[in-house]
Amino acid sequence: MGYYRGSLRETEFVLFDYLKADEMFGKNPYAHIDRDGARMMLAEALKFAEEVIGELAVVGDRQGCTFRDGEVITPPGFKEACRKFVEAEWHQVFVDPEDGGPGLPPSLAWAITEFFTAAGIGFKGLVSGGEYGVIIKMCGTPDQVRRFCPGLFSGRWSGAMALTEPDAGSDVGAIKTRARKIEGDVYAIEGTKRFITCGEQDVSENIITLALARVEGAPPGTRGLSMFIIPKIWVNEDGSLGERNDVVCTGIENKLGIRASATCQMSYGENGNCRGILAGGQEGAGMKQMFLLLNMARMLTGVQAVGQAYSAYLHSLAYARERLQGSDLKEFMNKNAPRVPIIRHPDVRRMLLEQKSKLEGMRGLILKVARCMDAVKSLGPEKAQKEQGMVEILTPVVKGYCSEEAFNCNNLALQVLGGSGYCSDYPVEQSLRDTRITSIYEGTTHIQAMDLVRKMGMGGGAHLFALLGEVESFIGLSLAEKFMEKEVGMLSGALESVKNQARMMAGFFAENIYLVGLHANSLLFSLSEVVVAWVLLEMARAAAGKLDGAGGGESREFYRGKIESARYYCINVLPNVLSREKIMSLGDTSPLDMPDGGF
Repeated sequence: MGYYRGSLRETEFVLFDYLKADEMFGKNPYAHIDRDGARMMLAEALKFAEEVIGELAVVGDRQGCTFRDGEVITPPGFKEACRKFVEAEWHQVFVDPEDGGPGLPPSLAWAITEFFTAAGIGFKGLVSGGEYGVIIKMCGTPDQVRRFCPGLFSGRWSGAMALTEPDAGSDVGAIKTRARKIEGDVYAIEGTKRFITCGEQDVSENIITLALARVEGAPPGTRGLSMFIIPKIWVNEDGSLGERNDVVCTGIENKLGIRASATCQMSYGENGNCRGILAGGQEGAGMKQMFLLLNMARMLTGVQAVGQAYSAYLHSLAYARERLQGSDLKEFMNKNAPRVPIIRHPDVRRMLLEQKSKLEGMRGLILKVARCMDAVKSLGPEKAQKEQGMVEILTPVVKGYCSEEAFNCNNLALQVLGGSGYCSDYPVEQSLRDTRITSIYEGTTHIQAMDLVRKMGMGGGAHLFALLGEVESFIGLSLAEKFMEKEVGMLSGALESVKNQARMMAGFFAENIYLVGLHANSLLFSLSEVVVAWVLLEMARAAAGKLDGAGGGESREFYRGKIESARYYCINVLPNVLSREKIMSLGDTSPLDMPDGGF
C-alpha cells in the first residue's frame, strides 16, 4: 500500500446508494453524464491520485520546496506530475462546458477532488487554475473574463489567494495593502502579504493572484476593501503576456507539514511598479467577492482533511490486521496462548470504528452539501433557496468540524500503529502533520463557529430552522418505521439539546456578549454532531435496504458496517451534545475572570 489510499466503493456508496446523485444524470444541465461515465471518472481519478500524486507525497515532504533569489523550486517530480494532471484535464472538474470543462455536477466534482487533494495536500494548489477561472468568471467584468479565464481554464496559469498580512491575519479588516487608481480598472498596488499558498512556484507559466487591498480614501474595516486581480506576469488586454509585474516572493515558511506547498511572503510594489486590476470594476466589493473564493476554499479544506484522515484510517486498518501482538483477551491467563492480530483487541477495534464512523459521516455530510450545490447550479439560487441556505449554514460545519475531527482521527490512526506510527517508515505521521493545518488556514475553527452563529440568525433563522426541520422529519419517519429506534431516539434528544443551546446563545447577546465567544465552538460541535449522526443514520438506512440483495461475504459486511458506524457514533459521540448543553447552562466565566497575571 502506497502513501495514499482511497476507496472507490465508499465514494460510490455515498454518491449513488445514499444521495442518488445519478438520478440527475441524463437531464439538463447534466444530460451529457451517465452513471457508467461517472464511475469511470471516479476510478481514473483515484488511480491518478494513488499512482501519480501519492507517489510524490514522501519526496514532497522530505525535500519540500526550496527558495532561491525570489524563486520557489518545487520538489523533484512535481513539474511532470502537474503536466500530466493538466493534460488529463483534471484541473477542469469545476469548469463548465462552454469554457472547455466537463460540466460536472458539484457532488461528482467534489468526490473527485477528495482523491486529488488527499493524495498530496501540497500538490493541488499548483494546478488550481480552473477554480480561479470560475471565481473570476463569477465576479469579473466581461473584459476581465476574456482576459484572464482562458489561461486559467487551459491550465497554463495557476491561481493564488492573498488575504493575510504580517499584522492582519484573521482580522481581515486591518489589511494595510494599498491601491491607487491609475486609469480605468488598473490600480497601483503596494503592500506585503503573508502565508500565501503557492504565491510563487515554478510550475505554471503565470500566477494570477486574487488579493484584498484598500483603495485610497476608502473607509476602515472590511467595508473599505476591494479585490484585485494581480498577475505575476502582466496580462495584456488580448490575453497575451507582457512584462514581469512588480510581484516578488521574499521568502517561504518552514512548516510542521505540507512542505511540498510553498507558503510565501509576497511583496507587491516594492519598486513602485505593481499593477492590479479591480475585480468587477467595483470598489468596496472585496469581501463579497472574496467570499466566493473563501467558501470554495473552506469546502476544499474539509475535503482535504477527511480524505487525508481516511487514507490514514485505511493504513491503520491494514496494520491492525497484520500486526501480531498479545493474546486474545479471553486467554490473558494462558501464557502459551498464540499471538493474535491487534484488530482482535477491543480498544484497537474501538479506535478503528471511531475513525470509520466519523470519517464516513463527514464524507457523507460534505457530499450532501455538494448535492445541495447540484440543485443550486441546475435550478439557480432563486429557485433553490432552501438548498442554498443549507450550503450557507453547513459550510462552517464542513470546515470547522471536519478539520478538527479529521485530525483527531489521524491521531487515533497513529495510536493504532503505536511506536511504528510515530516513525516516518509509515505514512500516518506525515498525514497527521499535514492535516493539522486544516483547522487553521482559511479561517480558524473559532472563526467558523462565529460564522455559524451569524448564519443561524440569517433570514430570521430560516436556514437553521430548515436544517433542523430536515432532521426532525427523518426522526419522525424512522421512529414510525421502527428503524434503529434507540439510536434515532438519541438523535432526537441531541436535536432538542441543540435547540436549547441555540436559544441560550441568542440570550448571551443580551446577557453577556463574551459568553458568545466562550461557547460558539461548543455550539458548532453540537450542531455538527447532530448533523453527522443524521447523515450516518440516513446512510445506515440506505445500507439496510441493500442487505437483502447483498448475499454473503464482503458485500454483506460492507453494508452491515454502515449500520454499526451509525450505531457507534450515536451511542458514543452524541452524548457529548448533552454535556455541552449542561456546561453552557452553568454560565461559567472563569476564562474571563482570570487575571492576566494568573495565566
